Amino acid sequence: PIAGTTRDLIEGQTTFQGMSYIFTDTAGLRTSEDEVEKIGIQRSKEALLESDAQIWVLDGSQGLDSADFEALKHLKPGNLWVCLNKEDLGLKDDFRESLKNLFQQRNFFPSKDQEDQFFRNRVLSVSA
Repeated sequence: PIAGTTRDLIEGQTTFQGMSYIFTDTAGLRTSEDEVEKIGIQRSKEALLESDAQIWVLDGSQGLDSADFEALKHLKPGNLWVCLNKEDLGLKDDFRESLKNLFQQRNFFPSKDQEDQFFRNRVLSVSA
């Protein structure tokens, strides 16, 4: 095993208001030369294809990095929520603006109106 390397999918199930939900924690979506890490990344991509919704967890106290740029290639706006984690440490001043710029660079939203609605309703800050 390699410390810090996720290769297995970790699933948890819950029921809320009569609906059953399965949450799957996966390896990060990035490029890697490590064979073990590549297995985990491939499993993550497969899980994304099967998912009904995606929660993209980002460390809001840090800036965006190359792994975040890579991950966005695999995400779809229609079923995506963004969770800015570590709000208790303070969100990096320009984090939300950097995230908006990343979405714009990737032409993630067809219109400015859809982008604004996404950031109002689907970008959440948490401390976990």
